[in-house]
Amino acid sequence: MSDHEKLLESEYLKLQDIVERNDDRALQIKGWSVTVSLAGAIAAIVSDKISDQQRGYALIACAAAAAGFWLIETYWKLFQRAFFGRINEIEDALRAGTADTVRSFQIGRSWQTSFQQYGVAMFLHVALTASVALPHVLILLISSLGAANYLLR
Repeated sequence: MSDHEKLLESEYLKLQDIVERNDDRALQIKGWSVTVSLAGAIAAIVSDKISDQQRGYALIACAAAAAGFWLIETYWKLFQRAFFGRINEIEDALRAGTADTVRSFQIGRSWQTSFQQYGVAMFLHVALTASVALPHVLILLISSLGAANYLLR
């Protein structure tokens, strides 16, 4: 293995580490969503110390929190996805034996180029992917329907 291939291998391993850490962070965001949004919704529904109107407003707040966490996770996944182009470029070059044609130390530039190409369509695609949307969309729906039930009586 040439020195240049070793540099690309090192860059590749760093990128894989970044992607794995982003997955860990996405799970953390889901945990926050469940803890804040779902726990809040359950507390609002079962509490006997608040009026139906207050219960409805609390559920609206829980729905908004779930939407916020969904938005954060979508952006987080877009940030992660922007690394895949460079990962694929390195894999392809190492597989084809053309590593000498690929410049090393291009993580930042490659990420920026990829991320700048994303538009609304990519945002929606990522947001509506089940692995991103769940559990946020379920909490959002439960809280919204509950709020409508209590506020529209």
